[in-house]
Amino acid sequence: GDEGLDAAASLRKRIEEVRASERGRAMSDLLYLMVCDGFRRVGYQLARPLQAGGRADLGGRAEEETLTTKLHSEEVLAAVEEHMAQSMPGGMAAASSSVLQQMVQLPFFNIGQAYALTVQYGYVLKRAESRLQLERSLLPDGGVKSLSSYIKGIGPGIFQDAMVSVEAHIASKMQVDAVFGDLQVLRGHLVNALAKRKPSRSGTSAAVQDAVNSGEVAAIYILVADVRRLLLEAAAFGTLLWQAEDKALELSSPTLTKQSRLSDFGVQADSDGNPVLPE
Repeated sequence: GDEGLDAAASLRKRIEEVRASERGRAMSDLLYLMVCDGFRRVGYQLARPLQAGGRADLGGRAEEETLTTKLHSEEVLAAVEEHMAQSMPGGMAAASSSVLQQMVQLPFFNIGQAYALTVQYGYVLKRAESRLQLERSLLPDGGVKSLSSYIKGIGPGIFQDAMVSVEAHIASKMQVDAVFGDLQVLRGHLVNALAKRKPSRSGTSAAVQDAVNSGEVAAIYILVADVRRLLLEAAAFGTLLWQAEDKALELSSPTLTKQSRLSDFGVQADSDGNPVLPE
């Protein structure tokens, strides 16, 4: 009867959902492997998983050119350096050997989120560069914009806050989780510790340090040189992920992203997934 038909239709729908989910996971795995192969081709070994509470050991020796000139154009690299200057506190982006050999203590969530957002930024840079090159070829006399000003001109929104496919985002989360663990959990510990202290905006840094000292918030000791390496690795991962996704689009139909998923990385978001400033 009608109930049997409804049950059959419901079962078919569920089977299709499971198959779609399996296809999506397979594509995410493929994108991740393509990115890893990209690092292998330039001779770079990805950082080891990090453990909070001790001193960072990224493993392997990394020639900086494997994460810079071998992967990025001059224009992208300049934008990456500008991003790192904003992401690394206290002048850490300086390439002077005296600064790079300094040991710092950072909340584990902070360095993990900086890594995750730099993966996103590397992806956005490569995507924007491709689009800008197309516009330059179509409008050779239309005024040459720099990549940074081009991205600023696009403004905040889905282009900067999301990847084209859900599968690419999942591949990026696989990498972040592998190195740092679940950033949402780490953010929860940080939020709870600050809620107890109720600091003013100007006193947040001191409150975080107090929470680190008391062991409520996980932290890690790390060389500034290794912070730089991690962020360069993250930007390179984003660039390679865009390239992998671009190739995969020729072979398969991914799940197109409808909203930002930055909340996966501890970024506060509204009901539509759009990032919002903390109050």
